[in-house]
Amino acid sequence: MEIRINKLRLRNFKGVRSAEYVFGGRNARLEGPNGSGKSTVFDAFTWLLFGKDHRDQTATSFEIKTIDPSTGKPFPREDHWVEAELTVDGADHTLRRTWIEKWEKPTGEVEDVMTGHASAFAVDGVDVVTKQAYDTVVAGWMKEAVFKLLTNPLYFIDDAFTPWKDRRKALLNLVKDAPERERVREEYADVIERLAGRSVEDYRKLLALEKAANKRDLAQTLSRIDGMREALPEETDGNAVRVRIDSMRSKMEAAVGALKAKAEEIDRAITSADKADEARKAKNAAIWSEITGAQLAMERILAEAKKGALAQNNARDEDRIRVRANIKAAEAVSKGERAQMDRTLAELGQMEKERGRMAGTLAELGDRYRAEKAKAFEYTPDTRCPYCGQEIPAETVEKARAEAQKHFVAERKAVIDKILTDARALKEDIGKMDARMAGMKDIVSQSEAKCKEAQADVAKWTAELGRLDAQPAEDLGAIEAQARAGDEYRALQREEMALRAKALQTANRPDDVDELVRQRKAIEDQIADERAGFARAELEAQGALSVGKVRAEQLALIAQKEREAKNFADALAKCERDEARAAEYVQADINSVEDAINGMFRASRWKMFDRTIDGRVVETCEVTSPDGVPYRSMNDAQKVICGMDFIRVFSEHCGGQAPIFIDNAEGILRDSFDTPAQVIRLVVKDTPKLTLVTE
Repeated sequence: MEIRINKLRLRNFKGVRSAEYVFGGRNARLEGPNGSGKSTVFDAFTWLLFGKDHRDQTATSFEIKTIDPSTGKPFPREDHWVEAELTVDGADHTLRRTWIEKWEKPTGEVEDVMTGHASAFAVDGVDVVTKQAYDTVVAGWMKEAVFKLLTNPLYFIDDAFTPWKDRRKALLNLVKDAPERERVREEYADVIERLAGRSVEDYRKLLALEKAANKRDLAQTLSRIDGMREALPEETDGNAVRVRIDSMRSKMEAAVGALKAKAEEIDRAITSADKADEARKAKNAAIWSEITGAQLAMERILAEAKKGALAQNNARDEDRIRVRANIKAAEAVSKGERAQMDRTLAELGQMEKERGRMAGTLAELGDRYRAEKAKAFEYTPDTRCPYCGQEIPAETVEKARAEAQKHFVAERKAVIDKILTDARALKEDIGKMDARMAGMKDIVSQSEAKCKEAQADVAKWTAELGRLDAQPAEDLGAIEAQARAGDEYRALQREEMALRAKALQTANRPDDVDELVRQRKAIEDQIADERAGFARAELEAQGALSVGKVRAEQLALIAQKEREAKNFADALAKCERDEARAAEYVQADINSVEDAINGMFRASRWKMFDRTIDGRVVETCEVTSPDGVPYRSMNDAQKVICGMDFIRVFSEHCGGQAPIFIDNAEGILRDSFDTPAQVIRLVVKDTPKLTLVTE
């Protein structure tokens, strides 16, 4: 795609009232002093295509309009437009973009006010309805991003327009299939496989983490091995220890056997004494059975004496509970009906107020009806024309009177019909409200009757409760005391006391059995002491035996830790080999990338990598002169030449050409760059006005 400018027209654009520049598709110089409008021509062309100036500012960021020097404000009611005649791949086309002021007269105001702006577009002399349709035409020739790269030498190489990361990405895309890079990828396929999509820096960080972990684990493992060797116990003679344990066990078993023989002799004596004691216990149990029978008989006498009085007291308590429940139920009914009556009365009061309001409205409608019926037609004609002053013909006046009377009658009828309709609806609503109010008054009467009935029940049951409370309860204590004083109860008491004395005599146990039990317990304690002493001695001896087992386990663990240490050392060595291999790949890739990129350029070189103070390689992207002067230290002419070199390369890559504008091009000569694209240099020169010179 090749685009060339044949002619560019400006009207009221950035201070230019009207101008036409004829380029004829050729290279040209725009010469003039500072402020004469050279950069405005560049801005006009980019605004025409994309609605932005060459610095990517939209109309809201830079002033399109031309300022009136006498007022300091833009000239009002002016359209601002740029039009260009272009040759696109050999075909002629015309584009126009217009910035239009929108003026409207607000309601009630005398003068118009500006309410905003709108844009208008035309392609080849035909209006384009929408911005989207216009943008589609321009994008069909060349995308905005590509156009910016091809038309401004500084756009790609200056950070103010393109961030270095985007710049680097674009350059790498140019050489992604370069033979130099392909050779490096084949030679270091193993490194690329280990990268697994990560950046080299991330891969190095991962290796550094693995190295640190392996070093730490290796040091910790070696330290544990040293500590375990220092803590190894000495070897022990296991056979001698086992002989000593067997000897102690034999002595303990002999002593325990002698004590058990004494215990068996005491057990036989205790068994003989226990047989005599069992007969005594049986006799004592029979006596206590007789005591229990006497106690039950006394309890039956007391229960029988209190039976009638207890039943009478229970019946009195049940009657009181029932009466209290009836009182609460009647009180609840009274409270509920009172609440219902209060709510209904309150609602009835509100309805009476509403009915009064509706009756008042109905009276007002009656007054309005009578007033409308009493209205008479009045008409005062204007018999003289307000414009020419001549008398209006009588038939015209009469016709106007008839029309006015007809309008009056129709209007009055409509008003009266509306009043009658509203009155009928209001009367119907009042009738409905009267019926509802009558029903609510019935509810109040019913609730009042139920409330009085419930209050009467409360009074009745309260009186009944008073009567029950006045009845005395039977004195159970007195009745029980009288029964205890009876002959039958007292005879049973005497029998119980005699049986208790007899049971006490048979409960005493012979003292010789207690002594035998004490001796038996002492022998059991001696047996436990013998066994505990042997256990302590055996545990001490077993500790000596376990030393040999612990030593063997420790030696096996040391061997395992030595194998782990070797694995950590091997892993550490592998990380170091991978790290060195990655460093080789990075250097080879750096060389291949820079060789491939710089092989495409003639007037510039590209620095794609840099090294930090600690020697790390970091990514960058900066253009330099062929002798290594970085962009930040170049003069303006050298910067433009480097930018033109990029435009040449990128133009060949994308297969497109667009007009190139070079601002501040005083030091740029025609032979300073090599491109088939149209070049327009903006040159500061002490001339009376802006001058276009084609080349």
